[in-house]
Amino acid sequence: MFGVLNDLKAKLSVEDARMGLKTLGVHPVSLKHAYLELDLSNKGLSTAEICESFPNIIYLDISGNKITTLKNLDAMTALIQLNASKNQLRECLDFLPLHCNSETPTSSGHTYIGSMLTFADLSDNQISDIGAFIKKHPFLECLILKGNKIAVKSEIAVEDARMGLKTLGVHPVSLKHAYLELDLSNKGLSTAEICESFPNIIYLDISGNKITTLKNLDAMTALIQLNASKNQLRECLDFLPLHCNSETPTSSGHTYIGSMLTFADLSDNQISDVGSFIKKHPFLECLILKGNKIAVVSGLEDLKFLKVLDLSYNILPAIQGLHNLNIRELNLEGNKLTTLDGLATLNKLTSINVSKNFIESLQPLKHCSSLSYIDASENRILQIKEVAELRNLESLNILILQNNPCYRKDHYRLRVLFRLPKLKRLDMINASIEEKIRAFNLYKAPEGDLQSREKVFDKYLPNDEFVDYSTQQLPFDDEADAVENDGSDDFPMIDGVVMRGDESSLSQSQMQQLLQLEQDLAADDNSSHSSNLSLQEKISELPSLASMRKKVSSMSVGSNSSNRSLLGLIRADTTGSLGGLSRAGYAEMS
Repeated sequence: MFGVLNDLKAKLSVEDARMGLKTLGVHPVSLKHAYLELDLSNKGLSTAEICESFPNIIYLDISGNKITTLKNLDAMTALIQLNASKNQLRECLDFLPLHCNSETPTSSGHTYIGSMLTFADLSDNQISDIGAFIKKHPFLECLILKGNKIAVKSEIAVEDARMGLKTLGVHPVSLKHAYLELDLSNKGLSTAEICESFPNIIYLDISGNKITTLKNLDAMTALIQLNASKNQLRECLDFLPLHCNSETPTSSGHTYIGSMLTFADLSDNQISDVGSFIKKHPFLECLILKGNKIAVVSGLEDLKFLKVLDLSYNILPAIQGLHNLNIRELNLEGNKLTTLDGLATLNKLTSINVSKNFIESLQPLKHCSSLSYIDASENRILQIKEVAELRNLESLNILILQNNPCYRKDHYRLRVLFRLPKLKRLDMINASIEEKIRAFNLYKAPEGDLQSREKVFDKYLPNDEFVDYSTQQLPFDDEADAVENDGSDDFPMIDGVVMRGDESSLSQSQMQQLLQLEQDLAADDNSSHSSNLSLQEKISELPSLASMRKKVSSMSVGSNSSNRSLLGLIRADTTGSLGGLSRAGYAEMS
């Protein structure tokens, strides 16, 4: 009984349908007065068959029914606006108003001009694919597909892909003019299938898509540079361009020479293992795998031409699989490394970045004899003497140790530069000659310089005893330095004054006092007995200058020049000129 009622409701009579007619006006095609709008919303219709009785309708509302197809709208040749939301449609606009042409001639052909649809609301249906019908409605201005089951468009037409062609030049294999570059970045692609239509491309950019595999690149026999970053790849270079051999003979074999890939950017994907495909690309020079999920590196031993390897921001717990490679630049930033073991055989390595790890020692780097750049910032290097492991690296120019525990120690830069005097930049700050001289004067002078120091000391301070502090045990500035000191090159401090070999150095505040004395003396043109006494009193306030105090007491009260000589003697002693190393001396040493 209920089924019969539902069936009757589903087959709405023409009389009942006429109740939905609205808007009386002039028809745009027949130019006659007619009803232009029909409202059949929420009528429980299972088909749109009733619409065939109203071919002149311009505005049609069949929303809120149970219609599964719109094929019954073919007869509505003047339809401009359609609301078919909240139905059960599975196809998108699967109807085509009659069109008079050579295939469908008719005496009324002047009214059959095809679809004039400009507005279509198909929201809240079950449409999963826009399909081929949409192109039959070329005048569409507004299309609403909200709340359906349509997947994001994953492919583009060959015509659209051609818009990404760039760089017209001579192809290296065919020796014919062709487009060499194809840019398909950020196109929403889920596969690289479209690339099969462009086998001659040399430079390919498919970054920023949703591609999961590169197997469709097999046909690209001339590919040299590939950017496949920011996709969803799970394998590393899982494609192999055709190679003509005894197993795959072909008449076009002269163009099938296997992979010629030299550059590959696979950063920001989901690669967990370099895998076995990598060895199929023996000419790789640069491989970028930044921002993946790689825990183990393997399969690189056959890449004899590899020069640049970027494994930053992965999850590597240790360095493996890099033995005897010819790489020049290695980036291991942002991993989980605790040691640098595994680099000993990289004799040609010139640049390495191991920042943002958990490394405590630089000792393994001493075997990389060609290193010129080291970035070990943001690690756990505690002792400054770790840099001494790098003293035999003749080419080392730049060292970065920022944000390590050792970076916060007193006189950090001077202590590093003393051990590595050939550095040009430390923590990206140029290391000047003056800074290196100061660093050297804070430590022991080279062997043989002790006698020269004693001679100069006796000349200017004949009444004082020369003491070589480098042979004595002195207190350290803190426990960490005491632990770190190896008895050869760390310097102590006494009463806040740095002790360096055979003389003392003023602290920063004391140096400022000395500068003020010089300024006062320069401003005083008529020096007197009282001014000299005042000078003696001020000098006596400076600690750790007992020998200077004796010298002040022994000097006669006199002229302005004697006062300048006295201050010059103090400055020479405290700044390292007295018995220290001059600029020329440093240059001769280095």
